[in-house]
Amino acid sequence: MYYNLYNLSDNFEINPILNSDLDSEIKERLKSIEKEIIKEYLIKQEGKLGIKNLGNEIRYNSILRKEFNNSKKNKLIVKMTENRRSFIKVFLNNWFIHDNSEIYYFILENSFGNASRIVDSSFIRINEIKEELKVFYSFFRKTTIGPKIFFIELKGLSDHHIIDNKGYSSIQK
Repeated sequence: MYYNLYNLSDNFEINPILNSDLDSEIKERLKSIEKEIIKEYLIKQEGKLGIKNLGNEIRYNSILRKEFNNSKKNKLIVKMTENRRSFIKVFLNNWFIHDNSEIYYFILENSFGNASRIVDSSFIRINEIKEELKVFYSFFRKTTIGPKIFFIELKGLSDHHIIDNKGYSSIQK
């Protein structure tokens, strides 16, 4: 999996960090997530030109459900592929529930998200998250230390690439 990694500073700024700084346990969970995304992609596109999206397949995949929104050793990966309007609600809910944890928001990089069609095009992008947090921080200040927040921005799949096939998205090795 190819990704950009960011962390959230105390003043709610998003800063890039090195992928090598990612915890080994989270790296293993990301490998599992990638494997399941590829599996679902291949199943859905079999015998077809490609796919329009994988939203339901990802939502209902039992392995992905275990990896997302399931805290392991105080580390939580949150699938944040919903639209921009839901971001602050999801962000605050997780902040309060997992206040002494590490939270990793799993998002899609803009061009990869559009090309892959893993979810519909209304998914939130890193620049929109920055804008939302900037506005939020202009009105509210932290009263607790809270969790450590990270953003994992998926920008490609290992050993696979996405092609456009007559308006459909197709994965190839």
